[in-house]
Amino acid sequence: MRRILIPALMITLLLSGCGGAAPERRLEEARAALREAGEIRVTADVTANLENDEVFACTQECTATPEQMRVTITAPESVAGVSAVTDAQGTRLEYGDMSLGIGRSEDAPAPVTALPMLLRALQSGSTLRSWTEWERERTLFVREYYVTDECSLSVWLDGTTLSPSHAEFVQDGRVAVRCEIRDFSYE
Repeated sequence: MRRILIPALMITLLLSGCGGAAPERRLEEARAALREAGEIRVTADVTANLENDEVFACTQECTATPEQMRVTITAPESVAGVSAVTDAQGTRLEYGDMSLGIGRSEDAPAPVTALPMLLRALQSGSTLRSWTEWERERTLFVREYYVTDECSLSVWLDGTTLSPSHAEFVQDGRVAVRCEIRDFSYE
């Protein structure tokens, strides 16, 4: 009996290891598709916990091409239409025909940098760890990415479509920015 049990356990362990590779392979294929995409579009509700204990919440639309990323605030109405654009010249804020250069801000998550940082992580970020969670009756793959020594990004991906459903930037042990993804598409 013992001779049969040990090979049976070994086969079970090997098969379970193979099953674990399938989600990782799918996730890597999705990353490759995002890197090759001509355009990525994301709409998200973004909530930032600012350092002075204030909370800033807005809705944003992000369009990313290989040449440029544009994040436009669509709500609340008081700041709707303000865009942050990042391209080869740097990052600038735009509103109507006004433009204000603000350099590069890739290290710290902020309301206007969160979606571009999320897209960069999905395309080619360094994965710290990954795991699977279940929410109601759907499977979510969670990937945690390195942003800086003080900041990480966790992204919850739908187990069927591999589209992000939400993301959290954790900086210095607290959630700095949270993104609830409403729409995510690429071509």
